[in-house]
Amino acid sequence: MEDIINLASQNFSYFAKNSKLIGSFEMSGPTHLASHLEGELFMLSSATLYIERLGVFIGKINCHNLEIYGQFEGTIVSSGKVIIYPSAQVTGEIQCRNLLIMPGSSVNFTGHTTDANSSIKNH
Repeated sequence: MEDIINLASQNFSYFAKNSKLIGSFEMSGPTHLASHLEGELFMLSSATLYIERLGVFIGKINCHNLEIYGQFEGTIVSSGKVIIYPSAQVTGEIQCRNLLIMPGSSVNFTGHTTDANSSIKNH
């Protein structure tokens, strides 16, 4: 029985496709969203939050680093880096330290960086 994964020792979250969650969430450890989530999401650690290609998030996110491959609508407050990939569709407000927008992504946002050492890059 050594092949069994000890879930108690795992430090990640994965919300699978075809699920819809509404509410306020507090997460720690790397978190992957492939589901539809509405509400507020707070990352309690500096772990990265991923909105996967099939993921849809509507609401407010407070995190350190965020990588968006899917759909986002709302407000992002990031103390680190936000990366928007070509498959992403982003609408809303972004406040972060660094923002990287990859070619081919669909972005319609109001944004600003949090300090003088910050950067917004469009590749």
